[in-house]
Amino acid sequence: MKKSIRRLFLGIAVLSFVFTGCSHQGRTEDKETDTVNSGKVTAEVPQEERADEDAQGSIELSGMLQVDGKSENSESESVSTSDENQNAVLVENGGTLTMTEGKLTKSGDTSSADESNYYGVNAVFVTTAGSESSISKSEITSAAEGANAVFATGKGALIHADNVKVSTSGNSSKGIYATYGGQVKAENIEITTSGTRCSPVAAERGSGSVSVQGGTVRSTGASSPCIYAAGTISAEKLEGTADASQILMIEGSNTVTLRGCDLSGSGEYGVMLYQSSPDSTGEGTSRLNTEDTKLTATMEGPMFFVTNTEANVILKNTELKYKGDVLVKVSGNNINSWGTPGSNGGNLTLTAVDQKLKGRIICDEISTVNLKLKEGSTFSGSINSDNKGKYIKVSLMEDAKWKLTGDTYVNVLKNVEQSCSNIESEGYNIYYDSTDSANSWLAGKTVKLDGGGEITPR
Repeated sequence: MKKSIRRLFLGIAVLSFVFTGCSHQGRTEDKETDTVNSGKVTAEVPQEERADEDAQGSIELSGMLQVDGKSENSESESVSTSDENQNAVLVENGGTLTMTEGKLTKSGDTSSADESNYYGVNAVFVTTAGSESSISKSEITSAAEGANAVFATGKGALIHADNVKVSTSGNSSKGIYATYGGQVKAENIEITTSGTRCSPVAAERGSGSVSVQGGTVRSTGASSPCIYAAGTISAEKLEGTADASQILMIEGSNTVTLRGCDLSGSGEYGVMLYQSSPDSTGEGTSRLNTEDTKLTATMEGPMFFVTNTEANVILKNTELKYKGDVLVKVSGNNINSWGTPGSNGGNLTLTAVDQKLKGRIICDEISTVNLKLKEGSTFSGSINSDNKGKYIKVSLMEDAKWKLTGDTYVNVLKNVEQSCSNIESEGYNIYYDSTDSANSWLAGKTVKLDGGGEITPR
């Protein structure tokens, strides 16, 4: 270990410990801005600059092993700290660190939930703005409140993590985490977390980004989905289980891209797209793109829940497994004051590409759904059966098929097969708005369907 690496020892601060929870947690347009492309999955920094990416907290960071503006190497070194707020490893001020076969341990709680959640206070391995680090073939153990494991924060902060085993047991102690323009690029990771608000893979403050290539993750605590995105996250060939939480959560104007992943969850919903505080996560469209992926929800709730946000979901050859009969719920909420009651519904565009969908799609009077079935996709289900939805549009593209499992009410129906031979009614009807010009191809008429049902004006 080079002698120029400084080890800083902090005295015990005379501070009272208070720990609070972190912020974990109109008409739908026809636009499609997300795509699922071939090739390697990467995390892209959002185009919108929604936050001060050089933001710093009020508590100065310090590390047991600290690299400040220099280039250092560490091999087969053990670094441990039990001091309040202290990092085990800190790379800052343009410094670089390459660590291999390290063993990092952290105890000693944070004195501020916000400082640890957003700025890296009390985290184990931290890299700040303009600095770069890599850690490989290493183990990280965190046993404290607010002790995130691998944390990149600030514009230009970059961490490469390869073959790293992470275990956290305190609350608000995530696995790999990025905020304020920081980036984490991980390969072949193994992460387990057991506290509350401890997502194994997370990005926050609207501009952190994380990419994962291979590995396994598991959380056992509440409010700890496999992936929590209030930033940009992409994953390829990642296996994950959330024993007491949703599969994944996307908050605000942020994006998750999955390819070849296998993720499961046991929360109230399978996947949640929502908006809590636009000041911290960016107000706009929540986006989910999946390809060749398996998503499993073990509870009875909807597979997808959209509330208080615009949402764009693209599913391509993705296996969906869930116990209930509701595929999608789009509605307002009375959760934690997310939006104003009466105007906090969701607006979802769901695009299926070479995809099988099954179940009910339900929508309330302040929400909208735009369903697009493309490239041989099939849907066995109903939409807006109670006729409450604010606006519903369904489009069947080439080789798409729809098997009705209940009466359906839509504002607009578009079908490349104008004979509608690609719709099997099972005796149920589709009711459309004959006054909407987008339905002019139907000419206000009733179309008989195979199975005894019909498409008819409402």
